Order: sequence, then structure tokens, then C-alpha cells
Amino acid sequence: FLIELTNKKGVSRMLKKFAQSKLSKPLIPSYIKTFHINTEEMQEDVRSFNSLHELFIRKLKSGARPLPAEPNSLVSPVDGVIEEMGAITRDKQFTVKQKLYSVEEMIGRSEIVNRYIG
Repeated sequence: FLIELTNKKGVSRMLKKFAQSKLSKPLIPSYIKTFHINTEEMQEDVRSFNSLHELFIRKLKSGARPLPAEPNSLVSPVDGVIEEMGAITRDKQFTVKQKLYSVEEMIGRSEIVNRYIG
């Protein structure tokens, strides 16, 4: 139910405003614990963050996450988990926040979908 709420634009906007407000600061320790965020990598002390948003956009210490040397490596600038990989087919569906999306819905422009098929 709560995940479905975040799919609504109005609720999503309210959550964004809350995360950017000082009211969200008390949630920072719980968020760090729940999502196993490594505070040793942070450039600033976690107590300096005034909102969840500041935690989300935190800077890391130099060298905390070195880039791989392999030329075929994939690098993503987020803390996340790859849940699927492989060839993309026209009928492939992806689950995001417990909702199914087609390739076209994920890309958002039907005229370029064929670039990603195969």
C-alpha cells in the first residue's frame, strides 16, 4: 500500500518536500541503519546533514569507490542493486515499486525503443 502511494504525483511531491525539510532529520539514523549505508565513506559527518535529502546527495571521500579499470565495466552513480540483466525483448516487462512497466513505458519514447531491443 505505501509503495503504491509513492506512485501518485501529489504524494511523491509531498515526500520530496518532506525529505528536503529539516523535519526529516530525525529519520537519518534509522535510514542509515535500515539501508546499511556506510558512513565511513562520507566526506562529511552524518550529524552535519539537516535533511534526508542532504544524506541522499552526500559526497563521498576521495577513493571511497574507485572506478574499475576494465574498459567494458558498467558504473552507476547510485547506491542500488541490479535486479535484472540480459537481452531486452519487445514484450519484456520490468517491476518497479511492485508495478509492471513495458520497455516503451520505461524509455518514455516509442520512436527509440528499437535501439534497446536485442
